Amino acid sequence: MANLAAWVMALVETAGGVALILGVALPIVALMLAIDMVVARIEWLLSDDRRLRSMGERARAWSRPDAANALARTVLAAGDGG
Repeated sequence: MANLAAWVMALVETAGGVALILGVALPIVALMLAIDMVVARIEWLLSDDRRLRSMGERARAWSRPDAANALARTVLAAGDGG
């Protein structure tokens, strides 16, 4: 995860250099701060095996394995006039 954060930050810093030349540095700084916050939150979420397992169980409880097919049938039925 640290490698991903470092890569994203390097990309943002490069964009920040270009943006500074263009006079839009402030939004880039805000983006960099937002990326730091998101990376920190993801690292926190992934740091606890019990929490991760719990999130997986809850996601599976809400899952609808046939959702794509059900949506496609609904759209096709609507296109046929019901």
